[in-house]
Amino acid sequence: MDATLLPLLLLACSSTTPAERYGFVAVLGNDTVALERIERSPTRLVTDGVDRWPFVRRRHTTLDLAPDGRIRRMVMDVRTPNGGSPSERGRRVTAAFAKDRVSISVSDSGGVRDTAFATGGAITVPHVSMMYSVIELEIATALRSAAAAGLAAGDSVLFRQFYPDRDVGPSFTLHRGWVHLGNVIGFDRVWRTGANAATQFTTSVPITLAGLPVPAGTYTLWTVPRRGRADLIVNKQTGQWGTEYGRAHDLGTAPMKSDSVATPVEQFTIAVEPKDDRRGTLSLAWGTFRWTAPIVVR
Repeated sequence: MDATLLPLLLLACSSTTPAERYGFVAVLGNDTVALERIERSPTRLVTDGVDRWPFVRRRHTTLDLAPDGRIRRMVMDVRTPNGGSPSERGRRVTAAFAKDRVSISVSDSGGVRDTAFATGGAITVPHVSMMYSVIELEIATALRSAAAAGLAAGDSVLFRQFYPDRDVGPSFTLHRGWVHLGNVIGFDRVWRTGANAATQFTTSVPITLAGLPVPAGTYTLWTVPRRGRADLIVNKQTGQWGTEYGRAHDLGTAPMKSDSVATPVEQFTIAVEPKDDRRGTLSLAWGTFRWTAPIVVR
């Protein structure tokens, strides 16, 4: 063999698939709320991003990936220049993902705090509202898992998520969500009707909402989108996350009226529109759609 060919042969043998580079820009109306630059290979995802939710945060995150796309290890460095306390302004969050457990460590000027959660073998990811690289990763991993399990449209894949921007401690929890196969928003499924925690309301007097008698108290609102209409659910459980709907706690279900608005509503909006001192309308609007239900003080 010609010795001059040896370096070329070694180079060819050591070549790997080049990393894919892309990014996301998240906007709300005319306002840019997040930027993210991503470099991804089969075994690693590296992202640099800036988001404004609710503080301005700069992140550098490295995720080591298993062959099936699940995360094996995460290192996230977060800088929050306008954070509320010194400990929020510089933080490193590391996580180690085992088959049925995730171990999380938060290190900042306040010290090091560790916690761990049992995941039950579910796909587990960090959750940052404007970090779309991880959202894309969890969806792709769920679809791969669904294909391997022979699931079909209408089935769901469970995933678990933790929050790098929150401190560990008694209130630091591991939440659950689902990737639904098929349409992005399926009809005849309970919708959380908002973001984050379940939408909660309090009435100081008995009312009738959408024809449903509601005693004075605190409740959560949920909806079930259907073709051409929606059902409103009033639930007696409060303080839960928006994916923790418990049918056993329902006070009742009633139909809402569906119509459209001439001027699109940019942000999902829940409002009470008064008619007089005893009557009003509950309005849920987003884009050009609107669902409404009458409110009457009893």
